[in-house]
Amino acid sequence: MHSVYSDKSLSETTVPAESWAQVAAKVGTIEELADQDRLGSIAADKREPLPVRIEAISRLDDQQVLTRIAKDPRDCCRSVALERIEDKELLFQLAVADDDEEIATSAALLLAEENLYKKIVESETARLETRQAVLKKITDQDFLLKVALLSGFEPLELAAIENLTDDMALLHILESRVSLAAKQAAVYKVTDIERLILVKNRLQDGALKMSVVVRIKQLKAQRDQVKSALKG
Repeated sequence: MHSVYSDKSLSETTVPAESWAQVAAKVGTIEELADQDRLGSIAADKREPLPVRIEAISRLDDQQVLTRIAKDPRDCCRSVALERIEDKELLFQLAVADDDEEIATSAALLLAEENLYKKIVESETARLETRQAVLKKITDQDFLLKVALLSGFEPLELAAIENLTDDMALLHILESRVSLAAKQAAVYKVTDIERLILVKNRLQDGALKMSVVVRIKQLKAQRDQVKSALKG
């Protein structure tokens, strides 16, 4: 049973005409209901108490009804219906064009395909929050580096760097025209001491250079710990 069933704070807004005992009884009835037409009717009826609709939607397979609910900006059950949508084209359209940040991001993550995630990141209509969320799911190092270098927008630079693990890519960022925050984030992901020392000697920015020095010290300390452990 969905957690909202026991949330008494919803009683005034979601159960205006029925007691919680009556609502619970309705929910219990729906739990045993197999008729998809009946479930669809209940799911789409905004006059039904919220817990009742949620239970019906969570058991509904009718994609047409689920699509209508998911696309309706005035329906408070959109997110519940969204989780049952199978049409990836619809999910993609919601991800790049819906005005609701939560719905757009949820739809994007439900796609669960890196190629579609990339299209969302490159979309001119997708919300920033949605693009950031899917960037964190992408592992393609070349694509992440491209976003970090070319997006021109610090939040996207940082989101891309979060999943970057390739030392050469991270070192390239340190000498590129990205934000200082992005460069600072990249510094602390580099693991190649020797190459980091070479880059440090070419850097002009004092703050960044100091961060590189700190990172080099960290890496040397880690290397010494490993050597000590091996000797022991």
